[in-house]
Amino acid sequence: MVSDKQWESREISLWVNNDEGLHELARQSESSNDFFDVLEMIGVYQIGGIKITPQNVKESWEDANDE
Repeated sequence: MVSDKQWESREISLWVNNDEGLHELARQSESSNDFFDVLEMIGVYQIGGIKITPQNVKESWEDANDE
């Protein structure tokens, strides 16, 4: 069984890694917290209808930087 938080993290990761701009932002960020801060700075508070948090953007940053 997948928790809601795990599902949200995976969903955000799919959105980030399928969007060229978000994917590039994730790759250029020094950490997942930096990525979260950049998203907030440019006015991104939701991805795929899910409110972003430092915890749920961590997986997408890790996935983008695992290449």
